[in-house]
Amino acid sequence: MLGGLYGSRLSTCSSREGETTPSALTSFPSSQVFFAYFCMTLALSRTQLLEWTHDDDSRIAKAKAVAFYSLVVLIHDTKQLVAKHVRHSITTALKNGSTAIRAHALRRSNALKAWQSNPYALAWDNKNGPHGNYTDLTLILSDDHNTPLTQLHHASTSYSYHELAQHLLKMKAKSYSAPISGSGIFLTSLSMASNFLIKYGAGFPDPHLFASNIFTHMLTLLRIHLVPWHKEYPDRTSRYRAPLPDWWMIIKRSSSSPNIPLSISQDITHTLTQQLVFDKNAPWSIPSTLSEMKDLWQKNILPQDWDLKHASLDRLRLNPDSEYVAHAYDYVAKNFTSSNWVHHLALIIGILFSRVAPTIFWSKDLGYTNHTDSASITAHIRSFPWIKSQSKYHKGVTSPMPFITMVTTTLISFLDPLSPFYSYLDRQNNQQGKPWTSKHGIFLLF
Repeated sequence: MLGGLYGSRLSTCSSREGETTPSALTSFPSSQVFFAYFCMTLALSRTQLLEWTHDDDSRIAKAKAVAFYSLVVLIHDTKQLVAKHVRHSITTALKNGSTAIRAHALRRSNALKAWQSNPYALAWDNKNGPHGNYTDLTLILSDDHNTPLTQLHHASTSYSYHELAQHLLKMKAKSYSAPISGSGIFLTSLSMASNFLIKYGAGFPDPHLFASNIFTHMLTLLRIHLVPWHKEYPDRTSRYRAPLPDWWMIIKRSSSSPNIPLSISQDITHTLTQQLVFDKNAPWSIPSTLSEMKDLWQKNILPQDWDLKHASLDRLRLNPDSEYVAHAYDYVAKNFTSSNWVHHLALIIGILFSRVAPTIFWSKDLGYTNHTDSASITAHIRSFPWIKSQSKYHKGVTSPMPFITMVTTTLISFLDPLSPFYSYLDRQNNQQGKPWTSKHGIFLLF
């Protein structure tokens, strides 16, 4: 179907330019040759349509178009190189039982989609910031959700645009060396483009310089600031050639040094922080003040402050009579979602309670021995003033972590019909059991 659709245009391109398939291309897979010719056909049919390729001299216009489309293929192949490298790990992580791992995989997947849709994918920046593309790449290539994002591997080599253009044009057939991927079609397109450029430069003093100048111009316009590179050999006893998705060469856009922004680490951190705030499924922590919560109130997952280790469940798990308490916490850890209003409200109350409870203490002057029913005891306790401990040695529980975990779990356990503790109450005629009350006190719903 594709051959029938584009066959006549491809043959027209070849006969019009007086070219036949270069002998070097016979070693390439037929599909690569087809798509390479297709790109060249587009290039030569649009020389006056693209602002960047327009020129009064038809030879220069065609040369610009050929270079433009071949470099578009380079960008495409780079996207495929990265996508192929990460696709399996992202797909696997999206099926993982851990909410944090799935959330990280979703962020990687979204970053990959955004990066692939960007025509200037090899530029430093995008709409999200001066290092937006670079930050997307660090996130895309980050397998471990627990590891902070760091810079990619930067090659010690750094070419200028002109040096990169010369490097590309010297590539031979089957010379799959950085930045050319062996699984892409750029080398095939490059072989054709090189022949065309030398042909169009025949009327100029130095056709090879003409070709490299055209490539240099298009590299600049396409804002190619970094390209995939090969791993560097530490002892020089071996030679790496193939480009790797986590090794990159930074283009030297000035005469002296590569344009590696000094603040790139801070920018990565800032951009990631912003992404984590607005991504409802991204890991998060409760800020130091509640006024900073803002969009964090809308998070779909539990904060990192909520942790089973804060609930001290190890001894309860060892006893068959008390393990139902641990199961209540396990349920919240695995099933929490803010789309369930009970879960969302429970977390909000748990967060608010955690900011109050560590600074409230029992005064020895306040007793409740005269109160025998729960209602009067509750009313009496609510009448206590909020005070801080006056003791130098007994400060009570000052960490908010246990309160966040325990209050949230307690509320969900009593109010979510799917909670195992909710079912336990049904079976036990609403008796909470000593293991539960010993840990949480008596919880009464009025």
